[in-house]
Amino acid sequence: KPERKKFIEQEPKKKIKRKPWTRLDLVVSVLVKKLASGEKAMLIGPKIGGPIHGYIAPVGGKVRPSDYSLPYAARRECREECGYNPENGPLVAIVKVITYGLRRTATIYVYENVRWKGRFKLDEKSFPWLLFVPYSQIPWEQFPPRDEDWMRRVFLEGKRLRVTIRCGTHRRYVKTITCKPL
Repeated sequence: KPERKKFIEQEPKKKIKRKPWTRLDLVVSVLVKKLASGEKAMLIGPKIGGPIHGYIAPVGGKVRPSDYSLPYAARRECREECGYNPENGPLVAIVKVITYGLRRTATIYVYENVRWKGRFKLDEKSFPWLLFVPYSQIPWEQFPPRDEDWMRRVFLEGKRLRVTIRCGTHRRYVKTITCKPL
């Protein structure tokens, strides 16, 4: 007699629906001025929104579809957040932050500006305060994790970098950081 195959009812395989990866394009306009002492100072403050909420950072934000260029977006964000309208400064870094837990990739275009116009005003929706802080007094421990690694090389050593930061479930859990010349 031929063997009969028993059909065991199996649970259908469930397709795991994963949240799709999101991509953000961000710009940062780092305002740098020389103090009377000759030391450089950077305009920074604590962010109260966005992916780095609660950390200290220079002014910046999302690139909008209406922004016709990245330098324009950096100037617009600076104008909105602090009132200063910077001239076109050079692109000093491109920072890609990959957060696996949030399934998000953020590419941050960093511009350094040493000349600007306008009057200082504070956008309290983004920053509760902003100050020009001398490089020697920057509270690096309050910046997003491992940002000091690349920011010191860019702003103190004058290097232009392409940076990749790989994070676990959140931006505060940095797994690796790589820096290459831009």
